Amino acid sequence: MATARKVMEKDGYHRTLCFLYKGEIVTAMQDLEFHDQETKILTFERIADLVESTRSDGVLIIGEVWTAVQTETEKQLQTILFPARDRLDRTEGLTVYAVTRDGRHAELYSVVERGPNGEAHCGEPAVADFGGSANAILPIKRRWADMEKRGI
Repeated sequence: MATARKVMEKDGYHRTLCFLYKGEIVTAMQDLEFHDQETKILTFERIADLVESTRSDGVLIIGEVWTAVQTETEKQLQTILFPARDRLDRTEGLTVYAVTRDGRHAELYSVVERGPNGEAHCGEPAVADFGGSANAILPIKRRWADMEKRGI
């Protein structure tokens, strides 16, 4: 997270990067770009394919995110009516999310504030558990479960 925060503050943005691991060895690295939600879903399906072909057992994702507090109505309905990216009360952040085939996961989040000229200032990282990152990696978790059933 320290390096990601430095990049964000120096460049004003951080590309979304995905690292695949087998043990402690990096098996692949992908620069992810999402033009819309559909592209994001398809991208993570493609990452799941790569996880299987490389037999990776860990995934780490670093990137910028929008967050927003769920409204009372959304809580009652147990859904999200408007994604954070479309909300006026959204907060910009930088996140690092890691998940392993054996079920371990961790997430760090740093609030990003913008100065008067658009410069990025990253807050101290905090442990987070938004679940949003987890939704993005569901195709990977499903693939690991399928691989387990097939003895891979």
